[in-house]
Amino acid sequence: MRLLTIDQLAELLQVAKGYIYRLNYEGKIPGRIKLGHRTIRYQEEIIQKWLAERCPPIRQDPPEAPHLESRG
Repeated sequence: MRLLTIDQLAELLQVAKGYIYRLNYEGKIPGRIKLGHRTIRYQEEIIQKWLAERCPPIRQDPPEAPHLESRG
């Protein structure tokens, strides 16, 4: 079992590290293993399976902000 660092995962998915942190916070990346207080790794086999099964678009347009009407 190969474990990927955040840097390796970002490179694999071709996204910024910050985006990986956000997806992780939102619980959208499988295969996460917490090795210590501040150490996280991802199981490469699970990540590869996730990509093959879902083929999710990694880069998505952010949702539009609600339009606020100015009052007065």
